[in-house]
Amino acid sequence: MKSFDIFLQNNKLLFYRRFSIFILVINLAILLFFTLTAENKTESLKGIIPVVIILAILIYMIIQKKYSTQFLNILFLIFTISWIINGYYWLAGATLLFAILYNISARNFVIHIAAAEINYPSFPVTKIQWNELNNIILKDEVLTIDLKSNKLIQHSIGNANNSVNEEEFNEFCRQQLSK
Repeated sequence: MKSFDIFLQNNKLLFYRRFSIFILVINLAILLFFTLTAENKTESLKGIIPVVIILAILIYMIIQKKYSTQFLNILFLIFTISWIINGYYWLAGATLLFAILYNISARNFVIHIAAAEINYPSFPVTKIQWNELNNIILKDEVLTIDLKSNKLIQHSIGNANNSVNEEEFNEFCRQQLSK
């Protein structure tokens, strides 16, 4: 069976990454504050070890200019564990929630178009059946999905990940719609 994968641009990825780094810096400041104001050395050590590890990772990220999702996930995980160890469960939960939201927003958006159905990359993934469509067309690097519910979805797909032949794709869609 023939199928097509169309990769959509995630234009807000830079904003999401910067916002996540901002959240991590706030976590670092709060953890550093709790560490410096701790009453005894045991509590101080619970906070200083993660601070050193996190600072080392942040310095590595800045030097290497690698602000990847993997490094950000590691930092979110370290902060979550640090908050749990220090007994701040609500901060651990908030940090974990930000990590989950970042991963949802930073994922690759791929529309999978197959003979059985179309998988649209919402959260959770929406499955669109061919009988729910008026038309679907790819023209000039713009994908247009026209649903019978009077909903129109358009996406610009102008990036290097897409190697879809427009004529072949449109012919495949015409055949599926005519069934």
